[in-house]
Amino acid sequence: MSTLERRYQLLIRLFYPARYRHERESEIVGTYLELAPPGKRRPSWREVADLATGGARQHLRATEVTELRPGLRLAGLLAMATATALAALWAVLESSPIPPDIPWRAVPRIGPITSLGAVVWALWLLAAFLFAVRPQWSRAAIGVALLGTVAVVPLSAATDVWRPPVYVLLAQFALGIVALGAGRLPVIERLLPLAAGAAAAALSRPIIENNMIYMGEAATYMMTAIGLTLLAVAIAVAVGLGVTGQPRGGWALLILLGPIGLVTLRSLTEALTNSLYGRTNAEYSDLAATAMLVAATATALLLLALSLHRRLTVHDRCESCGGPLRSTQRYDKTPRAHT
Repeated sequence: MSTLERRYQLLIRLFYPARYRHERESEIVGTYLELAPPGKRRPSWREVADLATGGARQHLRATEVTELRPGLRLAGLLAMATATALAALWAVLESSPIPPDIPWRAVPRIGPITSLGAVVWALWLLAAFLFAVRPQWSRAAIGVALLGTVAVVPLSAATDVWRPPVYVLLAQFALGIVALGAGRLPVIERLLPLAAGAAAAALSRPIIENNMIYMGEAATYMMTAIGLTLLAVAIAVAVGLGVTGQPRGGWALLILLGPIGLVTLRSLTEALTNSLYGRTNAEYSDLAATAMLVAATATALLLLALSLHRRLTVHDRCESCGGPLRSTQRYDKTPRAHT
């Protein structure tokens, strides 16, 4: 077995569910090996991304929840709109003058840039623009913005230039991960992130004027408002689609619970520390604990919903072709025709 073959097998075992892997691993590896040029020793980044995407698709199919994929697309659109709104908010903050009570020398600068966050938010606004006008480039642009969001932390340590707080970057990263699931959308829907960004910039400029502190009261207020707006929109969409018998809105709400909690993390943490310890100032340890609680709770709720859905649904097979039949509830044992 060659080194390249072993590496393909490792990627397949990493990304694909066990049952699908046991059935198709040799076929997938053989296809990649046939297309590989002579002397190739490692998979390309494009092949890694292709395997990761295919594995994620098979994991979704393995859940047997046909509505989850449309729900992920809807959640991706709302997450991209929220990420763009936050990027516009922080871009306004970056362009605001430094408060007079902060000594100029206390703010390290690289040319006109006060914080490395300016580069991150520019990447996200560019991703929103490509999301609207060049959907075939949107995932790549979001991926670059995600890399920039992560890279700004070590870059700040190396250059001694300010960066946004980790909890701000974490919320943006979580939204970006969900936004990758948006896929191809109609033109009107693709314009939603740009509209959200323009609205956030217009509303935040008079509030954040002369406030170059990410943890300032005005910035925290606007971040919480955006998170609560996302929650209200997700609930409204879930209820509206649920009335018409479309469960994708409910799945989108479940997928967005984690990012919503991270967007409102500072306010949520302050509320928890105030009720538990009687203090309003949240320390970084408090923020980290609340972030882990949010992630664990959101993941548990989504897994619980998937488990309940599978328990309440029977998936039969067509006797003639072996294909899946339309799902029936456990209490309804009447066979249905293949559709």
